[in-house]
Amino acid sequence: MRWFDLQKTLNARRLALEVMHEDENGTIADAVAVNAHCHMLRSDTVASGIIKIEMVNAKGEYKHVVPGSELFKLVTGGQHLFGAVTHVIFRVVPNKLLEYSAKKVLLHEYDKYFKEMKSDKTIVSHQLELSIDPYNLFHAGIAINYREKKTNPVISKLDESKSKTNRDTMLENLAKSSKV
Repeated sequence: MRWFDLQKTLNARRLALEVMHEDENGTIADAVAVNAHCHMLRSDTVASGIIKIEMVNAKGEYKHVVPGSELFKLVTGGQHLFGAVTHVIFRVVPNKLLEYSAKKVLLHEYDKYFKEMKSDKTIVSHQLELSIDPYNLFHAGIAINYREKKTNPVISKLDESKSKTNRDTMLENLAKSSKV
């Protein structure tokens, strides 16, 4: 199952994953297999949001794997070497409305920016996308922050037909128009 499909199912119930990998077109099993990172500032990797994994090992044995067990540590990040993940149970939370903001940050100033941004408890998610401005390649980045808007749980507008997110389009436009 793809992340998008899980998002869509949860969204209809006004729920969201507590921790989620950013690639909505990727599969859940692949994200578990590499223990993918997420951009939630106060979360860790995909494994930190898992309650239980069900899998089949190379001997054909069906296994229930829980956080804290040795097998859990091996399966989350084990590149599918320890078996095929067949089912994952994640922690879910009420779906929150997030709004994003973007700011160009010079890379030599990013450390200071990140420390200031991380101390802002209203920011729940952050990432830095390196600028692809051909005149100043990797000289700056676009810092993207998501803040929670105080609302009741929401149903988001998810559009499967869009292969790019609004953030991706925004980054491309900023990169095309920027000269840092």
